[in-house]
Amino acid sequence: MSVLVFILIAAMMPGPQTPEKTGTDGNVGCESVRKAEGMLRELHLARTIDFCKSELEAETDSLCQARLQDVLARALNGKTMMRFCSTPAPVARKQLDINDFYLYYPLADGGWRTVVETTVTETESVTGKGRRKKVEILRDTTRRETVLFTPEGSMKALEAARSLAPDALFPMLSEDGGTLWFSSAKLYGIGGYDLFTSTFDKAGGRWTPPVNMGFPWSSPQDDFLYVTSDDRRYTLFASTRGCGDGAINVYVLDYESVPSRQDISSEEDLQKLMELEPESGSGRSRTEAHRNDPVADAYRNAMASVRRLQDDIFRKACSGRPEDEAAIPSLKEALAKASAAAQDLEMQLVAKGTDPSEVLKSHAGAQSGREPAPAYHFIKNNPGEPLYLETKQHQTI
Repeated sequence: MSVLVFILIAAMMPGPQTPEKTGTDGNVGCESVRKAEGMLRELHLARTIDFCKSELEAETDSLCQARLQDVLARALNGKTMMRFCSTPAPVARKQLDINDFYLYYPLADGGWRTVVETTVTETESVTGKGRRKKVEILRDTTRRETVLFTPEGSMKALEAARSLAPDALFPMLSEDGGTLWFSSAKLYGIGGYDLFTSTFDKAGGRWTPPVNMGFPWSSPQDDFLYVTSDDRRYTLFASTRGCGDGAINVYVLDYESVPSRQDISSEEDLQKLMELEPESGSGRSRTEAHRNDPVADAYRNAMASVRRLQDDIFRKACSGRPEDEAAIPSLKEALAKASAAAQDLEMQLVAKGTDPSEVLKSHAGAQSGREPAPAYHFIKNNPGEPLYLETKQHQTI
C-alpha cells in the first residue's frame, strides 16, 4: 500500500483497451488530422502548430476543422507545459498487458477486485380487480471492465475526481484525504488522458481546480495511475506512449518530495526526457557531479532535512498517539522553514546554470537520508475475489 495512496479505483474503463485519445476517434477522411496527430505524438510541437494553422485555412469539412482545432490547442498547451518540466530520475520501465498492468504495482496483494453487476428486474401487472400480480423476474449478469482497490472510502475518491472531471479514471486519494490524483482527457493538457492533481481546501470546503502534472508525467498519449511506493523511494505511473495496441508501459522513478521544475526550450531535450530511459547497468539514474560545489552540498543537505521532517510528520500523524499529534504543528513550522531554505538554494543553483535535479541525482543517499535502494523488480500480485453488486429495478404494466 502506498504511503500517500490508500484508495484507488479504475472507474469504468470502456472495454479491454484504454479510451481513445482526444481527437483520434474516427479520423476517416481527415488525412490532415492523422498527420497532425502523428506529429504531436512525436512531440514536434512547433511543426504541429504550423501544420494545423495551415490546414485550417484550406480545410472545408467542419468535423475535420474541429479536430484540427483540438490538435492545435493540445500542441499549444504542450509549448506552455515545456516551461514547467519535472526531471525525475528513471529507475525502471516495463511493458505490460493493458488488461492487468495494475497488478504489478506495489500495492496490497488481492486488493484489485473485478466488479460483477447483476440487475434484477421485477415486472408486475395490474389485474381487473386492481390487485397486482408479479408475472416475471429477469436477472441480467454482466461483467464490467471495472476494478476496485480498497473499497472502503473508494467512493469518496471517485466522487471527488468526477466533481472535477466527469471522465476521470484511476482517482487516487491520499491517506489524509487532502490530495487527489487522477487522469482526464477533458481538462487542459496535451493528451489523451493526462495526469492531474488537486488538493482539498478546508476553508472553502471544496477541491482546488485540478493542475496538470506536466511533462514527463503527461504525454500526447494516455497516462494513468500515479502511485507512491510504501517506502517513499519510488513513484510509478503507466503510459501508452510508444506502445502498440493492448500494451502499456509502467514507469518507476525516484521519489521527489519537492520536485524541481525547469524550462526546457528544445523539443529534442523534451523528447529525450519523455523517454524516461533508465541508465543501463544501474538500478537508478544518477551521476557523481557537483560534489565540490558548496551550494550544491548545502542544497542536498537542505533537501535531506525536508525529507526527514516530512517522514517525521507522516509517522506521527499515523501513530494515533496524542503526544505525537501535539508535536505535528511545530514540525510543520520547521518544515516550512526548511522548504524555504531549500528553495533559496535552488534559486542560487539555477542562477549559476546548474540543474537542481541533477544535483539531487548525484547523491541520492543525501537526498533521502537513507541508503540507495537496489534495482527495482516488478512483482505481479494476485487479483482479489470478484465483488458482486446487485441492482433492483421495478416496473408495472
